[in-house]
Amino acid sequence: MSLKSVLFSLLAAILLLPVVQAEESPPAAAPEPEPELTPAAEPPNPMEERIRTYREQFDQRANDAEQLRQQHQAEMEELLKERQAEMEQTREEHQAE
Repeated sequence: MSLKSVLFSLLAAILLLPVVQAEESPPAAAPEPEPELTPAAEPPNPMEERIRTYREQFDQRANDAEQLRQQHQAEMEELLKERQAEMEQTREEHQAE
């Protein structure tokens, strides 16, 4: 997965998050139904399933992005160490002359 697609996915998820949360939040004035009056097994709500799927995808993409960031940071640190070692070696050579 490229960095561009990860960032695009994160942006889309950030934009969709308020919409998803608004759909999930129960109305403030609605009383909770009594347990004995609720059906024992409600059929799954397709909207809730989609929301759950989007959240799982968002979490996975966020994890992928974090892993990619950490990998990139480790590579950059390694490259920096190599460059510093080369510079040190060059400096020592110039001082020896």
